[in-house]
Amino acid sequence: NELYRAAEAWIAEHQGRNLFVYLHAVDPHAPYDPPPPFDAVLTPTLALPPRPIGWFCGTAEDPVDPAEDFERQKRFTPYTAIYNASGQPAASLPLHWTADGLPVGVMLVGRPAGEAALLALCAQLESAAPWADRHPPIWHR
Repeated sequence: NELYRAAEAWIAEHQGRNLFVYLHAVDPHAPYDPPPPFDAVLTPTLALPPRPIGWFCGTAEDPVDPAEDFERQKRFTPYTAIYNASGQPAASLPLHWTADGLPVGVMLVGRPAGEAALLALCAQLESAAPWADRHPPIWHR
């Protein structure tokens, strides 16, 4: 349809901008939720700890049905899809570690077109809880 083609053209022309900015530019009076009264939302990055190899799709000898593979993906990453689709800025930060030394991420989601504030918040958190030199035990094998 015409709106889809216009959106596609605008996105191609304005790399780096997100869909919320486009929709507001097309129709500033269109009903969409205004920015929330806070700068970021905190969620888990994943719903489960890291899964073993083969958990999603199985192995060549014992494949997982594609529908089950998709269900497992949805159970594993229920928080990230909406932000991947909308273009809203989000970042995953490794702020916790399991007893086995594996990183556990938290996700911060910024306001639409709020990349600068989100990155500043991420930098503050990294400064307060540095993780650059932390690696899971498997890293050193």
